[in-house]
Amino acid sequence: MTTEQSRKVLIVSASIGTGHMQAARAIEEYWKIKEPQAEISHVDFLDTETLSVEHLIKGTYIKMIDVFPMLYDMIYRVSKGEKKGTIYKPFCPTF
Repeated sequence: MTTEQSRKVLIVSASIGTGHMQAARAIEEYWKIKEPQAEISHVDFLDTETLSVEHLIKGTYIKMIDVFPMLYDMIYRVSKGEKKGTIYKPFCPTF
């Protein structure tokens, strides 16, 4: 791409844990190497003035992991598209 056609890359992340921020930084570094001329913007949507419930969202997330780790695990597995019934295997005894 020429300078006039350089890409604009928008990375949207949520500062809900170091894993999310590390992933966003890795994506940003990838684009800096792949296309040094690209215009890269990294936005933490929880750190903006448009979202005033930042502490509520972060606090709820951290509390859920702390108090209900199995619920977090189940939500994570469902979000990855695991098949019906497989999310319950860790909770069922094996025979």
